[in-house]
Amino acid sequence: MGISAKIQRIIKKILKYISRMFSKTPKRKFYFGMFYKHCKVKDNVILVESFHGSNISDSTLALVRQILKSYPGKYKIYYGTENKKKSTPSL
Repeated sequence: MGISAKIQRIIKKILKYISRMFSKTPKRKFYFGMFYKHCKVKDNVILVESFHGSNISDSTLALVRQILKSYPGKYKIYYGTENKKKSTPSL
C-alpha cells in the first residue's frame, strides 16, 4: 500500500467523523457521549428522548408517568426534543 492510499484512508476517516458531527442523530449521540464521559451523572435526574427527539409520546411517556406515580418527587425528569413549540402532554 502506497503513501497515497494511506492518506486517502485517513482523509476518509476524518470526513466520516466530521459528517457525523453535523448530521442530527449522530451529533446528538456525540454530545451525549461527550457529556457522559466528562460530566457527573446525577442519581435523581432522568433524561428521556423518544423517537430521536421528535415528540413526547408512546412508551417513554408511559414510562415517565409510571415513574412519577411510583416515586413522587424523587426524580427530576427532562425530555429531549427537537421542536420547542410542541405542546407537552399532561404528566
